[in-house]
Amino acid sequence: MAANTRAGESGSRVDAPPGDPEVIAQLGLGRRSGVRRWLWRLALLALLVAGGVGIYLWRAKNAGAEGPRFVTAAIEQADLRETVIATGTLSPLDAVEVGAEVSGRVMKVYVDVNDPVKEGQVIVELDTTQLQARLEESQAQQQSAQAALSSARADLRPGSRGGGGRAQPRPSFGADFERADQPGAGWGQDR
Repeated sequence: MAANTRAGESGSRVDAPPGDPEVIAQLGLGRRSGVRRWLWRLALLALLVAGGVGIYLWRAKNAGAEGPRFVTAAIEQADLRETVIATGTLSPLDAVEVGAEVSGRVMKVYVDVNDPVKEGQVIVELDTTQLQARLEESQAQQQSAQAALSSARADLRPGSRGGGGRAQPRPSFGADFERADQPGAGWGQDR
């Protein structure tokens, strides 16, 4: 049998195996080998893998470069102002309640809120007119009590008018105390 030849797509001749041309075409035997086609596919795959690896390595290298950035400036002395806006309740570390020993109307305040104060420092001045009136009332009561005491002493002296020349007997509580020490005795029982 003679060798079958056919014209290729590029115009070159390829030797076809002997047999039925339809069966040979169906089986793909007369064509050029698929090695060249597989080589192109493998080269394309290698190129894609190399590109993916390259992109991955480039991103990994540049991601580390975008770490923390610092801004520097020359040193200068100035006040630091920071504004904080928040809701909540502030509580002091040390709280001191200040109170007065006496009550009265405040006439003058010598300190302001958050002013530092020292022990013994005058903070406020009170109106003393009410205190002065209470002092005078107490002094009058004291003088009245002293006059009553003097009058009572004068009545107890022999020869004074109030007692008729006789001293009034002083009440004795000694008997009550002696009775209270006895068993069964109680306060407020009649003799």
